[in-house]
Amino acid sequence: MKSVVIGIASGLAVSCGLLILLALWPLATETFVPPYPPAAAPTAPMTTDSPKPAETKADRPTPAQPIPFKNETPAAPKGPDASPKNKPARPPTPGKPAAKPNPDSEPTKTVQTVRETAPLSGDSDRSKPAETATIAPAPSPAPQFSPDLNAVNALLDRLRSAYSEKNLTAIKELSFLSGDDEELLKKIFNYYKTLQVDADALKTTESGVATAVVIRSLENEKGNVVIPSPKWGKQPLLITPQNNRWDQVRFLSSPSGASIDLAAPTILHALPMYAARPGEALEISATITDNAKVAAAALRFRASGDPKYESTPMSEGPDHTYSARIPGSMIKGNNIEYYIEARDAEGNLSMEGRPSSPLAIAVLPSKNGNE
Repeated sequence: MKSVVIGIASGLAVSCGLLILLALWPLATETFVPPYPPAAAPTAPMTTDSPKPAETKADRPTPAQPIPFKNETPAAPKGPDASPKNKPARPPTPGKPAAKPNPDSEPTKTVQTVRETAPLSGDSDRSKPAETATIAPAPSPAPQFSPDLNAVNALLDRLRSAYSEKNLTAIKELSFLSGDDEELLKKIFNYYKTLQVDADALKTTESGVATAVVIRSLENEKGNVVIPSPKWGKQPLLITPQNNRWDQVRFLSSPSGASIDLAAPTILHALPMYAARPGEALEISATITDNAKVAAAALRFRASGDPKYESTPMSEGPDHTYSARIPGSMIKGNNIEYYIEARDAEGNLSMEGRPSSPLAIAVLPSKNGNE
C-alpha cells in the first residue's frame, strides 16, 4: 500500500513539472530586445539573420549624409525616394542568404559622382585617365628680328667715307637728313680740315639696328687736333631696311648747329729755340684763343720712355698767352716729351701734340759734364 502511494505521488510531481515547463517555454525561446529611444530607433525592418560581429565606431555607418571632400559640394538627392531612409528593405531571396549592407558603398558612389561632374581646381582626379591632367605646352616665342649685318656694315663704311671726304651730297643720299642735320654738318666741314669718323657698337632693336656716328678727332686750320664735345660729336643713328634693302640711315637726335659751339680753342705754339739742361726748369708757353672763352689749359709732360704723363695747369698772361714750367727734377738725361691741352665751356678739346705723338725737346749734358 505504501509503494502505491509513493508511485501516485511521483506521477503527480512529474505531471506538475511538465505543466510548469510547458507554461514557461515561450518565455525561454523569445529574444530579449532592450527598448530604444524613438530618435535612435532603427529605420530598416529587423530580420531573422544571424547576428553580425560587433562593429567598431570607425566601421559603423552614420545616419547623416555622406561627408564630401574638402571644398566640394555634396550631391543633393533627387526625388523623395532618393534618400536611403525612405527605401524599403528588399526581402531576401528564398534559399539564398540575404546580402549584408556595405556601409561604405553608397558614400563612395556619391563622392565619385561629385568629382566626375564638378572636379575642383587643384584636386587630382584619379577616376580619369592620366592624359586628361596634362598641361598645354607654352606658346613658342616669336622669332627675333635678324638683321643683315654685312649690309649694315657696308652702309656704315660708305657713311664714314662720305664724312672723311666732307661729301655732303653723298651723306644726303645715304641718310634721311633733316634741315638742322644738314646745317650742322656744313658748319663742321667749314671749321675743320680733316675728320676721323667711327661707329659705335651695333645694337639690334625690334625693327632695325641702332648705332651712332662718332667723330673721334678733327684737325683745324692751325693744325690742332680736336676732340669734339659729346653734344655734337656723337650722332645716334637707326638703320632700318627699306623695301628689303639696307640703303639708308636715320639721324635720331642731332642738335641744331645754331645752338652749339662747334669751334674748339686754337693753340699757337712754337718749340723753344734752346735745348733743356739737366736739373734746370723748362718753361713752355703758347697763345690760346677761342671764339667764346678758354675754360682751362694744361701742360702734359714726361721723360722719354716713361709710360705716364705728369700734368700742370697753364696760367693766363697778357695777350692770351698761357705758360707753365716743367720742374728741373724731371729733366735728367732723357729727352722731354709734352703736349698742350685747351678746353672751352662747351667741352671741345684742342691739343697741340697728342699722347701718341707728343712734341719733344732734347736734353743737353750739364755744363760740368755730369748728367
